[in-house]
Amino acid sequence: MKPVTQELLRKLFDYNPETGELSRLVTRGSRGPKGAVVGCLNVHGYLVTRLNGKLYQNQRLIWMWVHGHWPLGVMDHINHVTTDNRLANLRDVPQAINAQNRAGPQKDNQCGYLGVIRRGNSFRARVKLNRKMIYVGTYATPEEAHAAYVAKKREVHIGCTM
Repeated sequence: MKPVTQELLRKLFDYNPETGELSRLVTRGSRGPKGAVVGCLNVHGYLVTRLNGKLYQNQRLIWMWVHGHWPLGVMDHINHVTTDNRLANLRDVPQAINAQNRAGPQKDNQCGYLGVIRRGNSFRARVKLNRKMIYVGTYATPEEAHAAYVAKKREVHIGCTM
């Protein structure tokens, strides 16, 4: 099995930086004609492509195709759209930074705002940093609490894209 290199990827695929799509440069059987866009969604919502019998996330293949090396950390989609593989939307970051780039509240969040919890008739904003919770403040509305949360998050999370 050949190692996956930039040279191999550039022989097999073309990358369109405006759309973020990889397309075939060579025909690979009846299901992979030349010019076909590659990738199917996995259970986590990422586009994946089989190469040399192994599945690779398209964003990682794109990083190798463009930069000539695998990402050192994890691939973060800045706009939170996991199928948007435009290079302008991808960044190679440590897992800790990637975790800071959350788009929305957890499923069990009852007020519907990231970083906000309800406490009686008020709403508390808090940010987690290095496994410790930072209390931001208590507010009358969830919108006020969320605004305070976002301001603090931008201050303390270097990975924040909000």
